[in-house]
Amino acid sequence: MLSEKELYNLLVEYGLDMAGPLVSQPAKDNSYIAFIKIKVDKKGQKSPGSRALSQVANLVAERGYILSFVTVDEDGNDFDGSLKSILFAKFGDSIRNSFASFTNQQTEVWIEPKAHLSPQEKSRIQFAISEFSALIGFELVGVSFTDSENTPTPTAILSVLRTKAPCSAEALRTFLKERGLTVPNVVWLNHALDRMRKAELVVRSKNGDFFVSFSGLSRLGTAKSRQSPDILRALDFAKRRA
Repeated sequence: MLSEKELYNLLVEYGLDMAGPLVSQPAKDNSYIAFIKIKVDKKGQKSPGSRALSQVANLVAERGYILSFVTVDEDGNDFDGSLKSILFAKFGDSIRNSFASFTNQQTEVWIEPKAHLSPQEKSRIQFAISEFSALIGFELVGVSFTDSENTPTPTAILSVLRTKAPCSAEALRTFLKERGLTVPNVVWLNHALDRMRKAELVVRSKNGDFFVSFSGLSRLGTAKSRQSPDILRALDFAKRRA
């Protein structure tokens, strides 16, 4: 059997440009995640392509190893997916999801834990993210955990959306932050809105704007006063049209 280092070197011999170390998957014997740098031409063609990677996976399988590839292009566009793969492989029992946002070569990462994490667990997760960011060539600005921040609940999102709709996820994030809520990034918010859409609480139009559905309105209830959300919505809409 090959050692992890020997397997890594074998992939290099096969012509793969490694973006980081192999990550073992404890749930499966001799199973690894390999992070591969790829190039994308003007036509969107990737090199190496899926066929070439499949051939390498088959060659490695003949030696008794299961290999999964995560590709990262020169601009790091697959960073978020690659990071999820690493975190789920290492901390699958602790992390529900992760969300990374980017500005130039800087990244900020938010972690949604499955349960309360100890300081030691958070430190290990932060180290893994920092290590991978450095390997890919990104400067890690910060790692935050949603359980320790004032992130908006579905009801809070519905409440704001009721008075501000129609609006995009970007605009909704701004409105939520104006209420003192912490919104990790648009990726996180889109994920939350998608869950709410599947629960039939919100509706997404063809142009990407969001509305509260009838079910969502029923969940919020009604109020008959000058502070009624429906009156506030009408006033806000008129203000934006002025």
